[in-house]
Amino acid sequence: MSVDGPAPKPTPGVPHSKVVRAAKLALSSSAEVALALAGAEETQIPSMLAVVIKLTLTKLELKILQFEELEDILEEERRALEATRLALVSERVGLKRPLEGVHAELARLANSTGSASAVATVAGRTGPGTTG
Repeated sequence: MSVDGPAPKPTPGVPHSKVVRAAKLALSSSAEVALALAGAEETQIPSMLAVVIKLTLTKLELKILQFEELEDILEEERRALEATRLALVSERVGLKRPLEGVHAELARLANSTGSASAVATVAGRTGPGTTG
């Protein structure tokens, strides 16, 4: 007993030549579609490669800009350090002259009086922490 109704009548088989022809048409059609897709890929590859190259160049340009900014900052810091160094050298020279004067005065006093107490007195007046 059949739910769908009477059983279908047996159909005669499709001739072999028609099956071969249908297979050839299907293969031919799919080959044409594959060729079209390959052509589309071949046109997309150069454009995508150009996009990748452009992005890489943009990235490199940004890095170059950052390095230039860093170079400017370092140059400014170098100038500041050089100015500080020159100020330190100037201060050192400024302190060296009075110190040489003190040493000369001590030597003169030691030679003229020959007394160690006179040298100690002058050294006590002009020692560290005094302004004289």
